[in-house]
Amino acid sequence: MPNHGRTLAGNFFGFSYSFGQLVLSAMAYKIRDWRWLQFAVSAPFCIFFIYSWWLPESARWLILRDEPEKALNHLRKAAFVNGKHKEGEKLTAQILCSEMQKDILIIRASHSVFDLVRTPTMRRMSLSLIIVWFSSNFAYYGLSMDLKDFGLGVFVAQALFGGVEMIAKLIVMLVMTLVGRRVMQFASLIMAGVMVVSYSFTPQDKNLLCTALAVTGKAFLACAITCMYLYTGELYPTEIRQTGMGFSAMNARLGSAVASVLHLTGDFSFTILPMMFGITPIIAGFFSCCLLETKDSPLPDTINEVENR
Repeated sequence: MPNHGRTLAGNFFGFSYSFGQLVLSAMAYKIRDWRWLQFAVSAPFCIFFIYSWWLPESARWLILRDEPEKALNHLRKAAFVNGKHKEGEKLTAQILCSEMQKDILIIRASHSVFDLVRTPTMRRMSLSLIIVWFSSNFAYYGLSMDLKDFGLGVFVAQALFGGVEMIAKLIVMLVMTLVGRRVMQFASLIMAGVMVVSYSFTPQDKNLLCTALAVTGKAFLACAITCMYLYTGELYPTEIRQTGMGFSAMNARLGSAVASVLHLTGDFSFTILPMMFGITPIIAGFFSCCLLETKDSPLPDTINEVENR
């Protein structure tokens, strides 16, 4: 994905996540039996699974597997669809292999999860990302389980949360394009923490204020999660990007699991638990300041490139 298209493409995933919540709310309103609801939600995956067989393989992956001719055919088809027929005809298998020599050497090098913390810059970056991913998902899912319907009805409340998230993510896309990733990551985490802490101190009988704080806080957390997916992929170098993304996602799942366990104590701590969901994003926001800005920057290929920035 070229530099000018990364922000737009990355945010589309965030929009689809929130749109899915809206669809789920509508389906749950019509299908009240949970078994049929589960079937209705899961059945479309069969269609996407069958359709996936007709999707073209990654040209980069094919070249790394010594199948440059197949990669050449896919790239020429892509060039034809994009109106670049002449450029596609100029491509040859030899040109593709020569352009991929650097990638081939990177892939063949041996790397492990310990490379995430072996060097100073990678260590600082990985520690900050661990805290950001853990805290964002910890607060997001913890707040989601703690939210009431505020007298709106659970379906209307869920639809409201999804709709506000989509509007917030549109703003995120604009801010990330104009200002940058680090500012957006910091601001979304801090604002989410402030809103959730305020929500924890608001009397539950003030439905309107509680709704505004809860919806806004959850929207900022959704913005932080959307931003960190794109941001993390741009921070980690190619040779260890997949490992870094996987390790970060593991910490995100750990955060949601811890939130589920702590939520069992909600009956004994109505204020302390929401406060925890608000304080952790604020802490993570300050750790995000340790990350490098990646707006309009080429993606790094090696750990040395990250260390030399």
